Amino acid sequence: MSKPRSILDLREVQGDPSAPRDVADELSVGLSAEEQLLNHPLLNHTVIRTDPCNEAYLEGKRRLCFGFNGFSLLGERGMGLKSALVSFKLQLLQDFPSIAVAEIVLRRDAPQTCRARWQALLGELGHGVLGGSIEEMRRRVLWMLEERLYGSPHRHLALFIRNIEYLDPGMTNILLDVSDALGRRGFKLFTIGCGNLSQFSANLANAGDLAAKDVQLLLGSTYVLRSLNTEQDLATILDAIDTTPLGRDDPRSWGAVFLPEAYQGGFRLKNESEILLSAIVKTPSRNVTVHNLFDAIRWVLVMNARRDSRDFALVDRAWEDALFVVRATKLTFSLEDPPDGA
Repeated sequence: MSKPRSILDLREVQGDPSAPRDVADELSVGLSAEEQLLNHPLLNHTVIRTDPCNEAYLEGKRRLCFGFNGFSLLGERGMGLKSALVSFKLQLLQDFPSIAVAEIVLRRDAPQTCRARWQALLGELGHGVLGGSIEEMRRRVLWMLEERLYGSPHRHLALFIRNIEYLDPGMTNILLDVSDALGRRGFKLFTIGCGNLSQFSANLANAGDLAAKDVQLLLGSTYVLRSLNTEQDLATILDAIDTTPLGRDDPRSWGAVFLPEAYQGGFRLKNESEILLSAIVKTPSRNVTVHNLFDAIRWVLVMNARRDSRDFALVDRAWEDALFVVRATKLTFSLEDPPDGA
């Protein structure tokens, strides 16, 4: 099945009607250029492994292999913490494809009773039966985790915990109880926590010595995700857009989908890393989040797609203008409806 040459140069898809076709390809036939844009991985916030994400993963992997209890990844809002956790999980499963994995998300409106906490834990793990006594729910939680462990050649279970800033003493004790119970059966619970740095630190400071020690026992020591602050950091991201293929059956890179003629003529986003860093430095207080950065890259690609040519070059101040637009938009959104999460 032939592919459109460019998102903004769509043609009727031709091919052998008897050949296997992808459902997404079938549905995309006849869509407008703008509708095709909605399906691009870069516009759907597909995770790109940044240098800070890779550094965080290597530290977490070290702690896993050295027998630590956990690894807590912290960062401020807008630093790409959720993407970093997704990247961590993908890399973990790439290096340890048979490791048992589970994930739970802690909520701002945390349950206030022991029974409600066990019910919440069961629900997060995907169990359909939330009734019964506390002991019955506890057995179900352990059974679900043990089932994953028995299907793995490893004795470790990696438990991802999102929003650890909402972790309260009650849930901490429950998870420590689960860890101890698994340990008595010869297994090892390794937690990978993720949360807002300021809120988590404030909660820990007000928790008291005993509660703080319990949190550290469960989550291990903390690791702060660093910001993207070097030209190499930016070059890694831009190079990924230059080289990552659109799909298994489509070798075009993400960037070449927007600017096919430019890429054939030698244009590469990676060569813009120094100019992009200069634009970031010029922003007020250099306050550019990871979200701002990726939005600026999307803006530049989308807004220049119709200027595509073999001798294409970005206009002066293209990155400065893009950063101004996306930061102004983020400010408007934050004043109207602050987003939840990092």
